[in-house]
Amino acid sequence: MGNGYPPVQPPTPSNGLGIAALVLGIIAFVISFIPIVNFGSFIMGGLAVILGVVALVTHKPKGPPLTGAILGLVGIIITAAMIASVNKAVDAALQTGGAAATQTATTAATDGTTAPAAEATSATSSAASAYAVTIDGSHKTQDYEGKPVVVVNYTFTNNSDKDVSFMLAVSAKAFQNGVELEHAIITGDADYDGEGAMKDLKPGASLTVQEGYVLNDTSDVTVEVGELFNFKDTLIASQVISVA
Repeated sequence: MGNGYPPVQPPTPSNGLGIAALVLGIIAFVISFIPIVNFGSFIMGGLAVILGVVALVTHKPKGPPLTGAILGLVGIIITAAMIASVNKAVDAALQTGGAAATQTATTAATDGTTAPAAEATSATSSAASAYAVTIDGSHKTQDYEGKPVVVVNYTFTNNSDKDVSFMLAVSAKAFQNGVELEHAIITGDADYDGEGAMKDLKPGASLTVQEGYVLNDTSDVTVEVGELFNFKDTLIASQVISVA
């Protein structure tokens, strides 16, 4: 019988698992682009997928757990791809260095002579470089927060015998007054293409790559490029750029 009061609606069950899956998925996706840190994507992405599937079966709404599971899976895939590319780059660097050392030793043995130490070191260092980079100009723009940015144009050539990307082959840094500049997140610049650094290149191929750096002031910028996995800090290319 009616008692004059509207019927009491049962409380909507909360989807805690779905929210947890969404949060873990977002974290796994974001850190998947950060070298070394992205190993955590395997754990967080895996948890996001598991919690997302459980939440999809047992709870409503379906949006958060589905999104979290997808982001977690994508984060795992990106991390696995980056690790595979790093392994290729390391193998290429080691093989090229070993081949250069063997060639130097063979040449000396054949000629019956010993090259001066300084000359041998220089030749080995040059031959051991699996990649070539030239710095081909720059332009100024702004990042997503409106901060001033200098975009540097590089031409990257893969001289190794493995497929590799600019991002996983070399380290391109910029400095002002001796302080390293942060990499910029750029939106709305038609002259900027930030995807080139992530594209794999076949052996012998070249590609134009752009990197943006957030400026601290208007002083000159020193750009230095070296192999990512070369512990001798040997530079492939360097240049001073005026941004005044």
